[in-house]
Amino acid sequence: MRSLAGLALLLLGGCGETIFIDPDGPRKAELVITTAQRLVVEGDPRTYLFLRVKTRGRLDDVRFSVVGPVGQLQLPDDGRDLGPCADGSTCLSYTLGLGWPPELEQVVLEAPEIGHRAVRDLVVVELGGYSFSGTARAGNTSLEGQLLDPIRAHFIETELLEDGRRVQLFPRRFEAWTAAGPCASPPKGTDSGWAPVKSVPFTLTATYSPEPEALACVAVRPDRPPAGPAISAETVAARALVERFTHLYAPPEERSPLVYQLIFDLEMPSEARCTAAKDLVAAAVRDTATEIAADQDLGAEVLALPPVDLAVTNGVPCRQSNDRRLYSVAVANAIVGGIQQRFGADRPVRVVLIYATNLNLPLSDNLRQELAGLPSFFPEELRAFTIFISPELPAQGAQADQRFDWTSTQEPSFRGNISSTMALVWPFFSMIHRADTFVPLADAGALADLVAYRACNTDQPVALEGTPYPTGGGANPPLVLGPLGPGYRVALSPQILVPRSQYNPVTVRVVWEGCRGLCDRPAPGSLQGTPWSRSDTCL
Repeated sequence: MRSLAGLALLLLGGCGETIFIDPDGPRKAELVITTAQRLVVEGDPRTYLFLRVKTRGRLDDVRFSVVGPVGQLQLPDDGRDLGPCADGSTCLSYTLGLGWPPELEQVVLEAPEIGHRAVRDLVVVELGGYSFSGTARAGNTSLEGQLLDPIRAHFIETELLEDGRRVQLFPRRFEAWTAAGPCASPPKGTDSGWAPVKSVPFTLTATYSPEPEALACVAVRPDRPPAGPAISAETVAARALVERFTHLYAPPEERSPLVYQLIFDLEMPSEARCTAAKDLVAAAVRDTATEIAADQDLGAEVLALPPVDLAVTNGVPCRQSNDRRLYSVAVANAIVGGIQQRFGADRPVRVVLIYATNLNLPLSDNLRQELAGLPSFFPEELRAFTIFISPELPAQGAQADQRFDWTSTQEPSFRGNISSTMALVWPFFSMIHRADTFVPLADAGALADLVAYRACNTDQPVALEGTPYPTGGGANPPLVLGPLGPGYRVALSPQILVPRSQYNPVTVRVVWEGCRGLCDRPAPGSLQGTPWSRSDTCL
């Protein structure tokens, strides 16, 4: 027999004393239950036990049972989780089904092969109930379940093993169930549709009942024992069908034609130098206009009006006389006629008037007034931009928009100055936008199912188009869409025929959200439960 064969005899010389040594003694000393708890969860009829055994060795030859008024009942192996815990011990957690007596008093450990039995009184630990909630997600195509598990809260601290791993003392796994409509009663444990969830919170695909009800039922339970009852079931209401959009509006731009009028007023000692100087200026302006016109981004039509020569005396060019005149009306009529013949009467055009003189002498009062007053003879839609290529004195009182010095035509920088100045001016840009321009936030057909909308934030003050939503309220009430769909009007500082270097491209960014249905329900992600139609903030 093992009880006799396993004993060792030790004879002590001289005394004749015999001592018996049990070879299973060390194992028996480890097969001791150091912790025995019965967890009572409010509202959950399952039986939960947590045991800690001193050994880290094998337990496959060990039986566990509980003792109560009805006697001793063996615990099933398939209802437990077993694993290492700290201090070299082993932790066992049992989740048992219905039918176990509530008045359990002790837990018993038995190892028949070594004739060992250990008993520990069960300590009852009363825990609160589960807290469960569900929230509609993903445009009411799924729901999120949030569960507060009192057992997980009780064992919230993990234990650190010798190898640095952390272990959870009472592993918990759950299953969930969902169906369209309200929870008339919790689902049965044997109903189909129960599915494991990987973590908490969990997300399930869900179907909601048709509007206006738009409800779904969701239930949850531990996965042990199999086919156990639900611990909680909740009716989840679908949320407002809200979507956020971002719209960026860049008003269209128009580039006006490159139109210019050269007005020469030069004093040169020879006709050859006169012709060369005028040709250089004309070529510099013409070549710059041609280069800009060929640019894919800046391209525009070019119109070079016939030049006007003020300094012609007795038929000799580049001879200034004190009584030379511009005759503004005639020059203006020629300019307007040339523009209208080429572009029509309604095309917005800004003509560049380029006055070129090389003498640093004040202009006569008449000539100065005629140069300054030339734009006043143009119609309202035709504007002028005046450039003086001259020394300082001729430009005094001339109200030029821009001036740079006339230098020697032999200097390379002279032509470069003409080209760089024209490149800063041309082309003239106009922003095509008025305060009453309707800016659609989206294609009306694509968002035809929107019921209401509102702006979340904008970088310009905008006026949304629509009528107040019937049940709307709060600091940012939504609007019912107008016939043009979601959109707005915005007042922007006008920019008409502005030189290229001064034009400031404008954009308007609007973040907005639209509701497709159930607008009086809370929006997705709302924690306060305020209806979307009355909430002060966006998603």
